[in-house]
Amino acid sequence: MNLEAASIKRISVHFVGNKSEDEDLVLSKETLALDGFTNEKLTEFFLNKFTKIQERYHFAHSSSLDYNEIYNYTKHIFYNKEDFHNVSLRVAQHLFECSEHPMVKAGEVYVCEFERIQIEGIFYRAVGIFKTENKYGFLEVGDFENNFDIEYKDGIDINKMDKACLILDTDEEIGFQVAIIDNLKSGSEAAQYWKDDFLGAVPTENEYYQTKELLTITKEFIDKQLDEEFVVSNTDKIDLLNKSVNYFKAADEFVLEEFNDAVLQNEEIQKSFNDFSNNEFTESFAINEAAVKKNAKFFKSVIKLDKNFSLYVHGRKEMMEKGTDENGRRYYKLYYESEA
Repeated sequence: MNLEAASIKRISVHFVGNKSEDEDLVLSKETLALDGFTNEKLTEFFLNKFTKIQERYHFAHSSSLDYNEIYNYTKHIFYNKEDFHNVSLRVAQHLFECSEHPMVKAGEVYVCEFERIQIEGIFYRAVGIFKTENKYGFLEVGDFENNFDIEYKDGIDINKMDKACLILDTDEEIGFQVAIIDNLKSGSEAAQYWKDDFLGAVPTENEYYQTKELLTITKEFIDKQLDEEFVVSNTDKIDLLNKSVNYFKAADEFVLEEFNDAVLQNEEIQKSFNDFSNNEFTESFAINEAAVKKNAKFFKSVIKLDKNFSLYVHGRKEMMEKGTDENGRRYYKLYYESEA
C-alpha cells in the first residue's frame, strides 16, 4: 500500500458511548473541514497501520449480503456522494447499538472517504471507519513573550489506533475488500463486537488466510493431538515443529504430499493430521511469506525443566539424549561441535 498520493476527501466525527452503561451517542451536525496539513497528518494517522496488513476480510450475512449494514452504508458513500454525512450518522448509530458489552469503551468515531490509495500500482477509493478509545496525557508548553507556560492535557496518541477498518472499492459482489485493526486480542469477548457484530466481516480465503490457518492447525495438532494418539517425546514434538516452520519458510507453494514426506513422514501420523484438520485446506496453494513470518513466532521450540532450565532446540534431535541416573534423577545429555 502506497500512501504518497492518498488524502481524505470527506470526514465526519461522532462520539459513541456504551449503550448498556447509559452513555451518550453524540452526533455532529456536519462534516469536518480540514486544511492541507491536518489532512496529511490525519491520513497518515488513519492509514499507516494498514500498509503492512495483508490479511483481508469481506462483509457477509447469514441470510443475504444485502442485510449487512456496513456493506450497504459503504455502497451509499461510494455511489451517493451528496449523502455522506447522513450515512456517517447511521454508521455511528449502528455502532452504538452494537456497543452493549460492559467492556466496550466509549470513544470518538471517524467515518472517512479516501481517494488515491495505491496498491500494487492501482489507485482505489476507500471508506475508513476508525475509533479512538484511549486517551494519553501530554504536556503542552506555551511561549508568551519569553515567558513559558505548561499545561497538562489528555489527547490521542497518533501512533496508536484502537479500532479501524478500511474498505476498498473493489470486489463489491462478494462484500468488498476489508482490512481490520483491533487492539484487543481476537479471542476476548469484548473484541467480537467490532469485527462480528458491527462490521459483520469474515476472513477472505486468500493465500494469507490459507497459510495462516494451516500453520495454526499444524501447531495445534503437534501440541495437543499427537499426545492423545501416539507416544511422543518433547524432543520429537519440537523436531516436528521445527520441520513444519522450515518447510513453510523454504517452500513457495504448499503441496500436501510434499509436506507429508518432509515433515510428518509417518503414515499413521499423516492420517491423524488429515483427520484432525478435517480437510479444511486445499492440497496445494501459494505460501504467503507475511503469514509465515507473523505466525512462525508461535512455534516455540523450548523444553522447560522444572523452574531451573529451558532448552531451546532448533534442530538435530540426534544430538540430544534423555535418560535417568541411578538415583532416579532425569537428565538430558547434549552433544555439540563448537561453543560461542
